[in-house]
Amino acid sequence: MADCILRRLSVLIIRPGRPYLSGSPALYKAVALIALMALTVSIGCSQKLAVMEEPVEEVVVFETTQGRIVIELYEDDAPLHVANYRKLVTNGYYAGEARTFHRYVDGFVIQGGDPWGRESRAGQGGPGYTVPAEIGRDHLLGSVAAARTGDASNPKRASSGSQFYICLDALPNLDGEYSVFGQVIEGIDAVMKLRQGDEITEASLVPRSEAVQE
Repeated sequence: MADCILRRLSVLIIRPGRPYLSGSPALYKAVALIALMALTVSIGCSQKLAVMEEPVEEVVVFETTQGRIVIELYEDDAPLHVANYRKLVTNGYYAGEARTFHRYVDGFVIQGGDPWGRESRAGQGGPGYTVPAEIGRDHLLGSVAAARTGDASNPKRASSGSQFYICLDALPNLDGEYSVFGQVIEGIDAVMKLRQGDEITEASLVPRSEAVQE
């Protein structure tokens, strides 16, 4: 295969009889080999550049009855929670059966993600599984974290499979207790207007460059 390529390159690049170059077939082959090496390096560099390209960073965009909310996800700190949240956003869970914000505490949190959010048993529902704890991030204004059951029944502090809350203030008393996996980066005014019974009308993953006005 290599000899075939070299012969073709020698014919294309250094055809014998051209007035500006003369020499033996060995010379033709040597120059063709140099050309082939240069081509190989060029292709290799292109492939490396393609591999090194940064993946497109996506954010969650919620359209709600109080306005648009954009959430940045902390994939490095809470990869399991982020993967689960993305899955639920993508399959329509948060704009469908779990669209209702079922809990509001002034100056504390607004909570949603429960498929039973409009029922008397609101706060107890979910997709039927939990997510292992990834506790580390602090609770700031606009932090997005996973709800969970108490330590007595849940000593490992595993998170609800779908319920989440957004902090309406910095809440250091929750630090070290719950898994924070995101942050509201646009639409905090909409967050502050949310109340029990408000809904998510649309949920999507959008490239950050398209969703965030920087």
